[in-house]
Amino acid sequence: MLEKLPADYEKIQEDRYDNYLSLSRLYRIEIDAELLDDLCESPRVEPIGNADFDEGYADIRAYIEAIEDRAKAKSELASDYCWTFIGYGADPSGQSDDAKLNAAYPYESVYVTGSKTLTGGSSEGVAQMYRSSGFSPTRYRISADDHIACELEFVGYLVGQEILAAREGDLDQVNSLRARQLSFVEEHLLSWVDAFNDVVGQRSETLFYSSLGRMTKGWLLVDAAHLKGDEDGGR
Repeated sequence: MLEKLPADYEKIQEDRYDNYLSLSRLYRIEIDAELLDDLCESPRVEPIGNADFDEGYADIRAYIEAIEDRAKAKSELASDYCWTFIGYGADPSGQSDDAKLNAAYPYESVYVTGSKTLTGGSSEGVAQMYRSSGFSPTRYRISADDHIACELEFVGYLVGQEILAAREGDLDQVNSLRARQLSFVEEHLLSWVDAFNDVVGQRSETLFYSSLGRMTKGWLLVDAAHLKGDEDGGR
């Protein structure tokens, strides 16, 4: 619990906000030309001391820096996105629960319940949390609210609300929002990101997507440690 806001508080929270929304975008839909340009021209991120994040990011950066033809890379990434996360139209609800996954379906319910039904269960629980927080996820081409893009977007939304509360000097609300973030990250995102990352690694064909799940896992561990006030806990 924060008893006062440190001098660098807002910069740290703005970085957290950007990280969550950036990861959400990478999982939501394929990379378009504008985003690929932004990725290619962005400065390198410094290591943060978590092996999953640092090595995952280094591999993604290696892929980006090796691009010679951006149009060709965009096409390659679009194909790999579909192959990895969608399975070229395969519907997880059409498979039996004991069948091997045809893709790294990015829905919490697939990994925590063992069921490929994308409604009810954890999806409905997540949707209730969204509603109680006044959050409406971006649902373009997304079948259920427990998609990883929606869950990451939700934490980013809570960080944004935290920043607003801090600007208003409402420390109680800041702490309440931080507790909500930590609870959601631990009870939802971290409950399935390991299993999801394993399937992503098996399915993806580019270094970019094979490393994205690992980088995401590392970021969530580090951010959970930050919210607990244990800056070494996610290393």
